Amino acid sequence: MKKPLAAVDIGTNSIRLLIQKPTPEGWVNLLQQREIVRLGSNWNREGQIPMEKIEKAFEILESYREEIKKFKAKKTLAVGTEALRRAKNGLQIKISLEKHLGEEINIITGEEEARLSYLGAAKEWAEKNPWVLDIGGGSTELVGPCGRVASFSLGALELFQRFGEGNFEAMERYATQKLASFLAGNAFSLFIGVGGTIANLAAIKEGLEVFREEKVHGTEIERTWLLEVIEKMKNLPQNERGKIIGLEKGREDIIIPGAIILKVVLEVSNKKKIVYSGKDILQGMILNWAGENGIK
Repeated sequence: MKKPLAAVDIGTNSIRLLIQKPTPEGWVNLLQQREIVRLGSNWNREGQIPMEKIEKAFEILESYREEIKKFKAKKTLAVGTEALRRAKNGLQIKISLEKHLGEEINIITGEEEARLSYLGAAKEWAEKNPWVLDIGGGSTELVGPCGRVASFSLGALELFQRFGEGNFEAMERYATQKLASFLAGNAFSLFIGVGGTIANLAAIKEGLEVFREEKVHGTEIERTWLLEVIEKMKNLPQNERGKIIGLEKGREDIIIPGAIILKVVLEVSNKKKIVYSGKDILQGMILNWAGENGIK
C-alpha cells in the first residue's frame, strides 16, 4: 500500500487540509478539515496581516501537523494564495507558518492557483471542455481548456471589506466591471465551480446540516435558484443567515458577496447553471505532485 499524501491550502478566508491515499480505483479521502481564519481581513495601515490572525493560523497548522503525522503521510504539499501574495509581511509570515507546519509553503501566483484548481476539479468532466470558476476570499480565478487562465483581485471577503454589509448593488456593479470584459469575450461550454462560496451554496441547496463532499459533489446550481436564494439572504440580518441549513458558521457576512460574483459570472456569460466539484486545488496539488513523481 502506497503512503498517503497531504495538501494544505492557506487561503484568504480559510486554511484547509486534505489527506488522501492512492488506490487502484483512484485517490481516496482519509481526512478533510477546514478552519476559517481570515488572514485577508483587518490589515493595518501598512498592509500587514495582524498578529491575532497569524497566531490563529499557527494553532491550526500545528493541529494539521499532528493529523498528518497520525496518517504517516509520505509528503506534505502546502501553498499560500492571495492574502500571502498581497500582504506586505507575507514573506515573513510564510517563514513563521512553515515552522509551525514543519513543511515548506509555496506562495503561488493566481495563474498557478487556477491551474491546480482546474487539474483537481475538471477531470471528471474533461470531455466537455469545462471552465473552472474558483471564487476565493481574496481572488477569483477562471481557467479553461488548453491552460487558459484569468485571475482577478475580486473575492467574497475582499468584496465585503470594500463595500460592507448591505451595499449589494455596488458589489454587483464592481464585480461586473472586473469580470465583464473577459466573460463577454469568451465562449463557455460548462462551468465547474470550486471554493467555499459555491460549496456552501451547494450545501444550502442540498439542505446539509453537516457538510459532506460526497453529498454535494456534482450538485447543479441553477441561475434561477441562485437569484432566489440571494434575495432570501438579502432580507435576513447576519445573525438570521446563520440559521440557514447548509451555511458554514463564520460565513454569514461573505456568502452574499460570493454569491453575487457567481451571479455576475452566470448572467454575463449567459449560462443557466454551474456544477459544484468537491475536488479543487487541494486535489490538484496531490495529482500534480503524484504525476511528477510517477504515482497514479
